[in-house]
Amino acid sequence: MKIKEEVISLLYNVLALKEQSPPSGTNETEILGFAIQNNLDVPPDLKAWLCICNGSYIGGGLFGVHTLERWLDVDSFYELYPSWKKQGWIPIAGDGCGNYYVLGKHSCKVSGHPVFFIDTHEDADCLAYVVASGLWQFLRFVLRQEIGEDYWPFNKQKVLEQDPMIEKCQEALLPWEYSS
Repeated sequence: MKIKEEVISLLYNVLALKEQSPPSGTNETEILGFAIQNNLDVPPDLKAWLCICNGSYIGGGLFGVHTLERWLDVDSFYELYPSWKKQGWIPIAGDGCGNYYVLGKHSCKVSGHPVFFIDTHEDADCLAYVVASGLWQFLRFVLRQEIGEDYWPFNKQKVLEQDPMIEKCQEALLPWEYSS
């Protein structure tokens, strides 16, 4: 099974477990409006994901564009952390403790745009460490964590089994190299 199909299947399994309604996606017009408004390039993987799920209460929140819930809307995080927009980082999720995951601006070799963790308690303008080599890998980790798999992001062996390309991302430390 390809990773995108696996993520969609995991999404519906998690929603069923949590007795939540299926997500609503957005459309290309809304995504384009968001991109123009923020002067950003929205990577194809994120566009595809937002058309499937444009904001969800899963985990610490999976974010979307032009959502009804402010705390799930990317623009609300740009208001809180304007430097993220300047850096080209797109906030895509929270950890539930006031820290966030952002999609990186630059593409990682082979795998797409890496996803980074920002520890806002340490430095909200600094990438603490990389958590996945691309969006679909990140979503798979988050959704598997929601069904009880508790190894991500710090178990080096298991993370590398699922996402070997994470080691190619050089913009930040790997999770097992990080100490706050």
